[in-house]
Amino acid sequence: MMKIKTLMLIMVAVITFQARLTWADSEELPDLENKVALELGLEKRLKAILTEVLGTDKISITVTVDLYTKKERITINREQPASKQSAGMILPGVPVQEKIGEQGALLAPLTYEENRTMIKRLTANILLDSQVSDELLAMVERVSKTLLGINPARGDKLVIERIPFGTWYIDWKEMLQPPDIYLVIALIIALISMLIIAAFIFGPFRAFFTHLVESIQSIAESGPGSVSATAGAGGMSASDISRQMGGASDRKRSTDKPRPFDFIHDTYLNDLVFLCRKETPESVAILVSYLSPQLASKLINALDKSTQEQVISELAQIKEKPPEVIKGLERMIKEKIDYLIGGEDRLQQIVN
Repeated sequence: MMKIKTLMLIMVAVITFQARLTWADSEELPDLENKVALELGLEKRLKAILTEVLGTDKISITVTVDLYTKKERITINREQPASKQSAGMILPGVPVQEKIGEQGALLAPLTYEENRTMIKRLTANILLDSQVSDELLAMVERVSKTLLGINPARGDKLVIERIPFGTWYIDWKEMLQPPDIYLVIALIIALISMLIIAAFIFGPFRAFFTHLVESIQSIAESGPGSVSATAGAGGMSASDISRQMGGASDRKRSTDKPRPFDFIHDTYLNDLVFLCRKETPESVAILVSYLSPQLASKLINALDKSTQEQVISELAQIKEKPPEVIKGLERMIKEKIDYLIGGEDRLQQIVN
């Protein structure tokens, strides 16, 4: 019998304890909701006002509120309405019969308890852009204290900091891991390709192509007869002319025979310029056709503008020359080069 009573007491205690836990959770949940709602409301309201003050939305606001519940006893004093104090007629000199029990019940004060949620402590952190001036910073502090009701006596805190917004950094360790490493390699290849193209465009060929374009324009402006004659002879574009200058090299490489003018290299540039000034534009065009593109470009750039235009005009026309003419010109240039003396380049070599 005692065991049954003990088990029943234990069950009642467990049920009571579980009920109290459930009741406590049901009380804490509304408090948490009130806390979050109050914090979000203060943050939203303060940010809207500071955005208008600063003229920018680069603001970060965090408000933390600690709440507590305070029980208050409220007493309401009630009064009996005058219309109900006497139901009959009151005559002068006649005493009114008092109803002590009824009047006492009507005038008894009403007392009850009410739970009120109060702010125990408030903490606000405000982050502003580093460009904000000291004057605006002081204004933000005043506005924030007024709006939030900061009370240092209860432990409230307001922290305002200025930081650079929008800054970012590159984690090179992550960039060197797949798949980011593939993007880095692609960017490097693209950059190298752009540098090579830029070096080709703005390198030694730039001056030659500038003169080439000017010469072609002068030929086009000389009249329709000149243009039609050039076209009739097999007119060529700028790329065709540069290919022509590259040579008979492209046309002669199919055989193992030595090409004409193979003995000419860069050290003969000044000698060639001296000899070409005495030769006809046609002979110069033949010589240029068998030189490398680099040496041909340097040779043409060293000539005067009038000779350049005539040489380019000759190069723009595809012609067939007898082998005797080519060999004779090669033999003549080789003999003259061997007997040339002096020159700035030779003088510099002697002095050095």
